[in-house]
Amino acid sequence: MTSAKLFISVFKGNIKRSAWLICVEILLYGMYILDFSMAQNRVNFIFGDFFLGPANRTVFWVTILTALLTAIQGWSFLFSERRSTFYLALPVNRKTLFLGIYLSGIVINLIICTISRIICFLIQSQRNEEALLLCFIGLGLNMVGFLYVYTFSAMIMFLVGKFFAAILGMLVFFSYGTLVIGYIGGKYSKAFFSTFYKINLMEQLSCYLSPLGLYSDLTGVNGYADIGEWTIGDRVPYLIVMVLAIIVFGVFAYFLFENRPVEALGKVLTSKKTEVLTRYLVCVPFALSGGYAFMLCSKSQRSLLALFIGIVTTALVGDYILRVVYEMSFRHVKRSIICNLLVLCTSTFAALSFYYDWWQFDSYFPNAQDVESVAISVKGIDDPLYEETEDDANAELRMEKMVLSGNAKAESLEWLKTIAENQTQ
Repeated sequence: MTSAKLFISVFKGNIKRSAWLICVEILLYGMYILDFSMAQNRVNFIFGDFFLGPANRTVFWVTILTALLTAIQGWSFLFSERRSTFYLALPVNRKTLFLGIYLSGIVINLIICTISRIICFLIQSQRNEEALLLCFIGLGLNMVGFLYVYTFSAMIMFLVGKFFAAILGMLVFFSYGTLVIGYIGGKYSKAFFSTFYKINLMEQLSCYLSPLGLYSDLTGVNGYADIGEWTIGDRVPYLIVMVLAIIVFGVFAYFLFENRPVEALGKVLTSKKTEVLTRYLVCVPFALSGGYAFMLCSKSQRSLLALFIGIVTTALVGDYILRVVYEMSFRHVKRSIICNLLVLCTSTFAALSFYYDWWQFDSYFPNAQDVESVAISVKGIDDPLYEETEDDANAELRMEKMVLSGNAKAESLEWLKTIAENQTQ
């Protein structure tokens, strides 16, 4: 048989085996249609979003869930000895096998998602060219999100030899950026900073490193009514990052599948190089968290010695636990001094960069000519009903209402400069 006929055979075969996935996707997108239909009458079923464009939260979560299920359905045979032996013994090269399974999963979702989008277009009242364009823009952005999650999930499944490790890897994939930049970075910022000058940069890093954050900002589900509320040009950076990530993940996934050893079944990870990389990526945030906890236990709650002891202790303990998991044994755990040194150096450098503010996150004072206006908000005075919370929406509102200009701006700048100079002395 020619390679084209083999590809079609693998493609059709995977679609036939995807009967349960097709039923589940029809059910999920059917719930999206029902939620959209009820939302037209201001009745909530799930989120109650009546947006036809990409900002609909229901279809946002449906595409993520279907991407995960598609990856599991397509590549779960790798974790069964009988099924993996059968598939890998077929007279089909791995390239054809990979493309057939990978593309069939995309086609299934594309067809069902397109049909559901068209049905929603027909349900809503404004059936014009603008609404139709909005519908297909939403379809395109949702498919980008689907490909992003689906491709990376498939790559994770090629990296591991156990199904539970694949599920755990997917959970880590969704939370890693938010955990490292958003949570741990936020805790260190609150411990050592007071002005939060570059807080927007931290939020951007957290977004780009978080699949959920990146996808939600691309579609506009975080606070945007619909695509009419923002221009597509504002979303281009997110779109470029996601498309590049899909290409990189896809190439890497193909390389992993092409070179996946048959004996990888039953192992937590399929290669030693992957093991070192995952240990490094897991142990660094673990060490930073441990250092932060140790520091808070010190008398001053800012002890550099306690911070360093916490980093060293948790880095070594965390690395040992991971090696036990990888080796599935307490007795035959191999040492890895180089990996430990890399983790300690990275964690210590990151902690000290916050401690001494090497990135100047907290030591910025603008030139007078660069400032258009100044806003000052005093907690408990400007809002007598103020209650301190981690997400201080009231403070943001007060900052928008309190604007100084002219002589008042110049006087406030001089006052702030005097305070800054006194604090540094």
